[in-house]
Amino acid sequence: TICIDLTIDTFENPDDGSGNGGYDYPPFGGGFGNPEDSTAINQTPCEKTKSVLNKPNVQAGINNVKAQALSTLSNINAGEIGFKEKKDGTIVPANVSAAHHVIFNDVTDSYGGYHNHTALGTHMFSPPDIDALFGFAAAQSIQDGVGNAYLGMIAAEWCNCPPSNQQFINYVITYTGTGAELGGYTYTTAQMNQFEKNYRKIIRELTDTNLNGNTYLKNSAGDLNEKGLEKLFLETLKIMNLSGKVNLQRVEPNGTVYNVTENSNGIPIGTPCP
Repeated sequence: TICIDLTIDTFENPDDGSGNGGYDYPPFGGGFGNPEDSTAINQTPCEKTKSVLNKPNVQAGINNVKAQALSTLSNINAGEIGFKEKKDGTIVPANVSAAHHVIFNDVTDSYGGYHNHTALGTHMFSPPDIDALFGFAAAQSIQDGVGNAYLGMIAAEWCNCPPSNQQFINYVITYTGTGAELGGYTYTTAQMNQFEKNYRKIIRELTDTNLNGNTYLKNSAGDLNEKGLEKLFLETLKIMNLSGKVNLQRVEPNGTVYNVTENSNGIPIGTPCP
């Protein structure tokens, strides 16, 4: 049984050094799939994500997560919720800890999941989120392949966008490495703590106008804009030595999915899926 605690709110408090420890993956053959041997390898990352997002049960789950994300704009005590998509096609709510963190209990029966980040939190995947994706990937069958797993994140924020002046941020990550490599991506509590400290350091650097001007800033409060959030994730992959192993996708309100990568200058760019 794999239990994953997404300590998302860790990054709302820069002095909070708590981390999410590693966990045991299923033994090879009971969960690890090799995408080279999988029918799922015939689908592109765009096709995989659009297929997931087109499922009525997943859409219903996402609507619930969006409603929760929206509630955090007006209620600072509103926390996180989430769901996992089981392999039998049903949607099951994620557990929530006393600290309002989403917990995916026993992901061995699931393809992936979705959760919200709070309005005060960082609106991008954190190191514990990436660790959670690996748990879902390890739970895939050889037939489905490790690349079949996914993890989604939704946050709500204020904007100058009448009539509601509210908008959603929606991202999905998938694993693009092999099953053999996945076995090496297990982390100790000390390693995860260091990843989280580095994550906060990246945020400080991206919001430092002496280093980057206003390139990655959304407002005078120091919140990261879209490029800043995406840069944060791509830099986080680098410090975890995972560049090229996790794919980031942005989902626009109209349903368009973008693959997010870096250009030659290190600036995030989004390429729309066909």
